[in-house]
Amino acid sequence: MNRWVVDKAEFAAELLADPRFLTADFEGVCKHMANAGQPVENLALAYANIPLCHDGERHKALRRVMSEHLAAKRKEITPEIAAIIAPHLSRLMRPGRVEVMSEILSPLVDAFLGRVIDVVIEDKQALAALSPAFDHAMGPRKLIQTDRNVGKVRTTIQQSLPQDRLEAEGRHLALLMLGRDPLLGSLGESLRYIFELESGRSTAEMNFPSTPPETGVPYIERIASEDCRFVGIDLARGARLRIMLQAFSYSAEERDRLRIFGVGAHACLGRPLALDLWKCMTTALSGMDIRLRFEGSIPRTTDYVFTCPRYLNVEVMG
Repeated sequence: MNRWVVDKAEFAAELLADPRFLTADFEGVCKHMANAGQPVENLALAYANIPLCHDGERHKALRRVMSEHLAAKRKEITPEIAAIIAPHLSRLMRPGRVEVMSEILSPLVDAFLGRVIDVVIEDKQALAALSPAFDHAMGPRKLIQTDRNVGKVRTTIQQSLPQDRLEAEGRHLALLMLGRDPLLGSLGESLRYIFELESGRSTAEMNFPSTPPETGVPYIERIASEDCRFVGIDLARGARLRIMLQAFSYSAEERDRLRIFGVGAHACLGRPLALDLWKCMTTALSGMDIRLRFEGSIPRTTDYVFTCPRYLNVEVMG
């Protein structure tokens, strides 16, 4: 089948740093659709601006631009994170059942990313449909439907940008597509793990680690660019390797746990902002001193890459 799963952390780190293994060719899929008379121009714009969809010099150029944007936004946003978080966490101050994903985390993440891309997207249905964009096995029908949803988000971004900044449209679209589901999934899965493990305790007594204990991006894929040998295994050109980033979560070393955000040149550029948000949110939860009982969680089933709760129910005990 020419398909492999890499589930050991040391092999994952080595493979991600190996230039023989390339990212999936998302732009090639868009070109194929265009040649077939079924263009997916919104997806093509997004992929063209996502560093993780490219290798070599194109990747370096996109990464540089994205790094500069995120560094500037971090300097602007970090002092205000507590104020962004507060109105959403306030829902936990009232006794009763809380569905954490829809009542707290989803609007919180959208407000936070709204600061990163300078506009809050209100179309929740279109946002929810962004996740399949990284499914490399999508058929033409699903590609076209996903492109339409991306188009709705793109239109809102266009309307928010002044005429002299329209060149940023693709970058903002890429940031939203690459940022929303991983951040929502990482926060949701991490809180699910902690709330279930420490159900019935006060949030002031809960152990909130400095790094999220779970990730919304459990794996990343690479393709062998040539016939090669890796850790004693012969791989044919075109072999697809699924690298389990989740494996890094189980390390006792924080340095290794941070690798859930990726390794080397393709490591997540949003990691500093995500960690800022996690630290501020967990500090706020620790200071609320409320007792929570975990009631249950159901995972989303519409994702190809991401892991995210569909529902996360807790009871705030009076």
